[in-house]
Amino acid sequence: MSEYAIEVENLCISYKGLKSYSIKRNLFQKKGKSELFQAVKNVSFKVEKGEILGIIGKNGSGKSTMLRAIAGIFSPNSGTIDLHGHSVSLLAIGVGFQKELTGRENILLSGMLLGFSEKEIQERIQEIIDFSELGQFIDAPVRTYSSGMYSKLAFSITAVLETDIILIDEVLSVGDAHFRRKSYNRMRQMIFDKDRTVAIVSHDMRTISELCTKVLWVNDGELMRYGNTDEILPEYERFMTEQFPEVASSHAIFRAEVAGSNLSYQWQFRVSETAFWRLATAKGNQTAALHVPITPTRKGYQYRCIVTDLEGNVSFSQIYTMELPEVEEKVEEKAEEKTEAPQEVPDNIAVFHAGVEDSNLTYQWQFHTAESTVWCPATAEGNRTAVLRVPITPIREGNRYRCVMTDADGNVRFSETYTLGEKRKAPEQKIEVPENTTTFHVDMEGDGLAYQWQFRTAGSLAWYPASIAGNKTATLYIPMTPNRNGNQYRCIVTDETGEVRCSEVYTLEIPVTDEANENLPENSDEFAVFRAGAVGNCLSYQWQYRFAGTKFWHPASIPGNKTATLCVPRTLNRNGNQYRCVIIDADGNVSYSDIHTLKVSQ
Repeated sequence: MSEYAIEVENLCISYKGLKSYSIKRNLFQKKGKSELFQAVKNVSFKVEKGEILGIIGKNGSGKSTMLRAIAGIFSPNSGTIDLHGHSVSLLAIGVGFQKELTGRENILLSGMLLGFSEKEIQERIQEIIDFSELGQFIDAPVRTYSSGMYSKLAFSITAVLETDIILIDEVLSVGDAHFRRKSYNRMRQMIFDKDRTVAIVSHDMRTISELCTKVLWVNDGELMRYGNTDEILPEYERFMTEQFPEVASSHAIFRAEVAGSNLSYQWQFRVSETAFWRLATAKGNQTAALHVPITPTRKGYQYRCIVTDLEGNVSFSQIYTMELPEVEEKVEEKAEEKTEAPQEVPDNIAVFHAGVEDSNLTYQWQFHTAESTVWCPATAEGNRTAVLRVPITPIREGNRYRCVMTDADGNVRFSETYTLGEKRKAPEQKIEVPENTTTFHVDMEGDGLAYQWQFRTAGSLAWYPASIAGNKTATLYIPMTPNRNGNQYRCIVTDETGEVRCSEVYTLEIPVTDEANENLPENSDEFAVFRAGAVGNCLSYQWQYRFAGTKFWHPASIPGNKTATLCVPRTLNRNGNQYRCVIIDADGNVSYSDIHTLKVSQ
């Protein structure tokens, strides 16, 4: 016989609300008109012990109200909720804290409300504080917390003071990236404990699909379906599509079919196979489903989704191409025929032909200027037909044109490349080379090459565009300054066909001297001098400190904070502070110096 953790029978919850509100009427009338709003209507279901239940439905369906009733926050108007003696906790933003109390006092209050004794809470309170990473702010009033700090504390209480039943309302990870990873891993451990029952409210169908064994679907407060996840979700998605038919008929819906939970999404689009990807702004551009209005101007546009998980791993969805209804195709074919009809060509117009004429092909002409190698969509007459007509003007001299042709299967081919007039020779870039400079040079074969140098600091993984002399030429000129020691440089080279190549990576090595520390005072009653203990080429240094009795390190900003030697004034407010140096080599390897404690005589 199955053991149930939650039994809900004929649950009804209603609210009283003002039907209409007017300040004037409220001042001069004793009572405003009110109406009864039924948030939950006669809902019944049972959840077995150890089961993971997903609760789904459109906004305003009563999902959160139902969770709060199960948690004991709301009292039902009628019906029963039986938890069979199991303890329950609710994880939701904005629930459960007294704003005037400190974080520590709210831990005690929340723990007692969950059924724990004061002794049990005191035994685990430090674990909660450490998990929350709030440090000294734990003794500040909760009203002074940011939303991130508030969420961290709420999650930490639930994570450490584990209950038999956990209710999660749209919160599976909170805080910054580091805390999100930690909280997500902890939540998965809690969810998949075979003796723990979990109910999750979420609009993320992928999360529901991956985590939940059963799904409860509610709509406008009524129970629609309750059963296995793989049976309910497809029916729910069909229902939502039917509820919004205007979206289905006037929009193309593209979905990011990437497995995983707690994923972030960013859709991109491009106007053709060879164009650059840009951020999409259509509805759902940061969700798993993108809704793109179907318009003639978007014909042939391509869309893809960048999907990132909690660990920072990136994957891509398939590429979708916008197709127009058949009616739109016929209109365009007629326009094309009209464009291609024989006509007299003025002397000030250049005519370029794609070389292939086929009613099953779509055409997109592109161009780039004489000084650039980046292909852009052409806007001249016939830019989406087999024949392009370009006005001959001085500003277009040397521009190059080609046509991208796509067949019904998505196969792409290019026309030959045409040049308008004589290509002008680009003026040589005059570079002023500062003193004490080193150079990196890239030597690649090809015509019409474009260069863009990039750099990254020692120990970093992210590349940034360089802005120093020669950054868009084959030779980069780098000032030999101490702050650049260990920086790495590379060049991105693009040829006239759009092919991209990358040069080797160069590392800037500056001999290490003690000149930077010559003016620092020695150990004295006024200053303490701490040394990293590691010296070498291509090392970068960052000193950190933490207050006495705390665990969290902060970047130091006093003299020598980015060198091998740190000079700390001996002041009473620094007494007991600890200092260490983070040392990063050219390969990104990280090591730490010894921890130094500052002692100041009273």
